[in-house]
Amino acid sequence: IMFGESRQLNLTENTQPAVFLSSAALFRYLQARGLAPDVFIGHSVGEYGALFCAGLLDFETTMRLIIKRADFMKAATEEQPGRIMVVFKDADAVHELIRASKVRNIYVANKNSVKQTGVSGAAADIERFCDYLKEAKVMFKQLALSGAFHTPLFNRAAEQMAAYLEDVAFNPADFSRVISNVTAEPYPDDPAAVKKLLVRQIVSPVEFIASVTHAHQAGFERFYEIGPGRILVNLLKNIPIEGFTAQPTIDAKQGEVESLEKMVGQLQADGRVKSPAEDSAPTPVRPRPAAPEPTPVPAAADEPLAAGADFEDFMARNEKSLREMAFREFQKQKREQALRDVERFNFYTGKAVVAGVSIGLPGTGNKVFNANNFEKLLAGNNFIEPLSREEKKKIVDMNITRVFKQPDGNARFLDITDTRDVIQLAGKLGYFNLKNEYGVDYDYDVTIALAIAAGIEALKDAHIPMVLQHRETSTGNRIPNGYALPAEMQETTGVIMTSLFPGFETLIEQLNKYYYNKFYVRPYKELENIYYHLMESVRDPEIKEQITDWFFKIKERRKKYGTYKFERNLLFDVVPLGSAHFAQLIKAKGPNMMMSGACASTTQAVGVAEDWIRTGRCDRVIIVGGEASTSETQSPWIASGFLALGAASIKEVVTDAAKPFDEERNGTILGAGAVSLIIEREDRTRERGLNGQAEILGTYIGNSAFHATQIDQKHLTAEMARFVRRVESHHELDPDAYTRSMVFMSHETFTPARGGSASAEVGSLKQTYPDHYRNITITNTKGFTGHTLGAAIEDAVMIKALQEGRVPPIANLSRVPAEFGDLNFSCGDDGCGYEYGLHYAAGFGSHFAFLMVRRIAESRAEDNPAYENWLRRISGLKRPQLKIIDNTLCVDPHVISEVEAPAAAPVEAPAVKTTAAPPVNVEKPDTKP
Repeated sequence: IMFGESRQLNLTENTQPAVFLSSAALFRYLQARGLAPDVFIGHSVGEYGALFCAGLLDFETTMRLIIKRADFMKAATEEQPGRIMVVFKDADAVHELIRASKVRNIYVANKNSVKQTGVSGAAADIERFCDYLKEAKVMFKQLALSGAFHTPLFNRAAEQMAAYLEDVAFNPADFSRVISNVTAEPYPDDPAAVKKLLVRQIVSPVEFIASVTHAHQAGFERFYEIGPGRILVNLLKNIPIEGFTAQPTIDAKQGEVESLEKMVGQLQADGRVKSPAEDSAPTPVRPRPAAPEPTPVPAAADEPLAAGADFEDFMARNEKSLREMAFREFQKQKREQALRDVERFNFYTGKAVVAGVSIGLPGTGNKVFNANNFEKLLAGNNFIEPLSREEKKKIVDMNITRVFKQPDGNARFLDITDTRDVIQLAGKLGYFNLKNEYGVDYDYDVTIALAIAAGIEALKDAHIPMVLQHRETSTGNRIPNGYALPAEMQETTGVIMTSLFPGFETLIEQLNKYYYNKFYVRPYKELENIYYHLMESVRDPEIKEQITDWFFKIKERRKKYGTYKFERNLLFDVVPLGSAHFAQLIKAKGPNMMMSGACASTTQAVGVAEDWIRTGRCDRVIIVGGEASTSETQSPWIASGFLALGAASIKEVVTDAAKPFDEERNGTILGAGAVSLIIEREDRTRERGLNGQAEILGTYIGNSAFHATQIDQKHLTAEMARFVRRVESHHELDPDAYTRSMVFMSHETFTPARGGSASAEVGSLKQTYPDHYRNITITNTKGFTGHTLGAAIEDAVMIKALQEGRVPPIANLSRVPAEFGDLNFSCGDDGCGYEYGLHYAAGFGSHFAFLMVRRIAESRAEDNPAYENWLRRISGLKRPQLKIIDNTLCVDPHVISEVEAPAAAPVEAPAVKTTAAPPVNVEKPDTKP
């Protein structure tokens, strides 16, 4: 028995209850004649008709659910106007058309037949898709329905439906007689699982083709449509099954009475209902089982009670049933206790979202924090460039014995004596100055400065402005005291900083200054005398030239380093206090820490941030990271370290060296940069009238306890599979559906094949998704930026890639190894259906981490009444205006408050000044470029 949702295609959602009434009446009439169907299939809202007619819900409850569902959808449509249309092609073809159109926020919604697919989405995007189909000469029809049905744009409606379903009780009946729209499989015998399926149905495609196909494969060959139309019967004509019959209850063309009589006649011939001759009196409706009593009782006694038996005999004879009843009560109380514990310990069980992100990229010809960084990286621009001869000579001077790894995995040792044998390429930072660009007048270590700038950029991306602070003087006046987070956010905001080499720039610079002073500046007079003596004594012009070169280098360093004086604030830069410095700058008073899981640090930090939010430690966490390992100061040490381990490429041409997943991959390239992600409770984001950019579906932090530089693939595979299955279970995700719109952000560092990252992570991905890995789009960023180490940018790029519907191509991939031949590598084409992202990150010391996210349709801050109301609350202004001051999003201090003035009038705000107080009360010159 099939239940449709409409009389005709231009039905509006307000008629859903009327359709249900007519369908229910028809079914009751047939049921009174003895109809007892084997299987019920509903289409969209028709699934609720199936629930009622299968006896799982009573009439009143079903009617309320249909009306509530319509109300929730209507509210969601008012927030995000949507439309639905039909494209006259199969679902796979339509999915490819959506990708090719490059239109975002549209989705396959109804898989009706091989010649008809429903597409839903945002109203404006549906219009754009229609324009594309017209140009492509593809037949379609827009429906007179106002809603993005069966798409993620109805997530809010699904959440409301989930809350409403909590108090709904099902009747005890055979759940498996109803086929789910979501899975195309019979319902599980679990009321909680059925409720989750009904919630998922609101945002998932209707799998009508699969539902009919599976029922037919199970042996069901007669299909009857219950309702005031024949839409579903017509759809069956274009579903690839054979040897079946399909008949409507009502066919308007034949006449309602005539078609109903024909239906009854067919059912009589099938032996499904009684004829009038067999049934002179009306057949009573078969009673539905009564709802269970509130107090649990044994379903039946194990044995009948004997005459004269006492209570002990009753207990003994019915021990099994009584134990089952007691166990059910035990489980109920255990669940209730768990809920009380969640409330008592302030655990947060709602969604955690990514509210904002930012990245700083290498490239000496660019600013580190260009406004179009994401755009350029998603387009596949290169940020890697050659080292200068002087930089390469410094690496040669380090007296390195290098491990040389051959393509077959074997290794030999090589002494470095020539610049041709050292690292030739790197991602080097361009222009960056924290004071000039961001108004922060303090000379932090470069890693801290980069992290601070990234955090400021992420706050801007999250539409969280800084607000001018005031302090009260002894005379009662209020004077400006720098910018900081809104007061309501300060106590509930945590900070995590990630970096592999925090403070290294400052420490190495100080050591250089000390030793150059000790060995060049102080003995300069003696060295000068030696020089003049040699120039008088030596006759060979070539040797004279070498001596002159030596002396003038000393003279140059003497001018550069001068007299060494110990930097009294040294500890504030070399001790890893970057997170504390940033917190003090913006007045974030929540939990604060510096963490390093090597190159897995950023992804691990997202996991820690989620834990902090879940356990009620804070409402949001700002993750900031900075790395400058390729600077002139750090490169001789850090680049030499990678070279000595045999992990670095020494190729001279970028296209030969930066080759992730390629047959000729030969070693990693170092990069530098910055990153920030803001992880927040969803309800706090919504308080600002915003949605966030991605929902965190799951995080994982692990360590294989295996090797300092190699990956334990067996452990990685087991943990990846366990992580993914857990996420799928928690969020009711079907890999058949979600992997088609999934991006895998790889860690791949293009190290040699045996024991390298590519083989390990691809092998794990294949074993985690054995039937679906070909659907997953694989991407990578290191081929364009080099390895940014503890300031890993991949998580932030993945978020923006999902938002933009575009992922970076794989750099310089020309020879795909046989083991990777069946993978779906990104070519950088624009897409529109990317919804899910999975990132794997690995680091020295067996560290690894996973992050899985789902895209959120990002809301606008402009012309957003809820956001404007929030701005009024945090600023105390009736008409607050936002302004970019020193690249920082701020509430404009020059807009005069129109609320009741304080007792003491505030001092007028300064012109445009965002200089923040340094972390300690000291003066320190700005000496960094």
